[in-house]
Amino acid sequence: MKITDLLPFVPAVSFTVALVALGNSILAFRLSRRVSTSDFQATQKVKLDTAALIAALRGIMVKGAVYSQQDSTLRKKKDYGRYVDLTAEKKVVQDFLCSPTAIAYHSYLSYKSEKASESGEEWRTFFLQAAELLCEDNQFVAAKRAARLEKLFHPIEADDFIGISRYLQDLSAALKRLFDNIPHDTLIAALMATSEPEVQQDVFREFVIFLKEKKMIKDPDVDLFYGLFLNDKAILDNAVSRGANLQADPSEITARHKQLFDEFRTQ
Repeated sequence: MKITDLLPFVPAVSFTVALVALGNSILAFRLSRRVSTSDFQATQKVKLDTAALIAALRGIMVKGAVYSQQDSTLRKKKDYGRYVDLTAEKKVVQDFLCSPTAIAYHSYLSYKSEKASESGEEWRTFFLQAAELLCEDNQFVAAKRAARLEKLFHPIEADDFIGISRYLQDLSAALKRLFDNIPHDTLIAALMATSEPEVQQDVFREFVIFLKEKKMIKDPDVDLFYGLFLNDKAILDNAVSRGANLQADPSEITARHKQLFDEFRTQ
């Protein structure tokens, strides 16, 4: 076959190539518009932050397994050549807890709690478990906590990521829902409920005198306020030398001595 025999087909081939190129251009345009939309970016942000968190949890699990096989007399020493350090992984967990994505999760989980009503799904304790993991100094126990925390993500589906990302798109709405749903967040609701009401200064002054002169309480923080109310520098110096907290708050004192405060108010 000669080249000249193929010439009639050249326009048809060119037209086909042009169609393919046009189709690719349209697809690329649509994809670029989708990628640039806020909902797509929010969903990707949630997915990436979640993936980073799960990667950190897996890292803790693997390192915890290594730790469990080490010499128990050496593995807790930071100068040990094979010391298992979880600092990097815990920083990822910490960063997640302080991120906008965490607010989106808070809002979404409070919404799920509201819908779940009386059911006791374990994911309600998600943030509490994450905080406990950060406070754990035993690497193997931390690994078990990480495994338990990762399990909460196993049932998660694409629709859940979309639901969470909606709160990330509109953080003002997310915060409003977060505050509105405090009654359905068992941990935060409990902490809010135990907040002590502010004590008036004159009442607190009489309570401190009651603690010192009638109950003979030995508490450097109480002594600090006692010396302040009496304008007694010696008492103040003594309280500070015994470790008094200069940032102590009256509500802390009343909470610490709650039984005596209740007795004081019934006088």
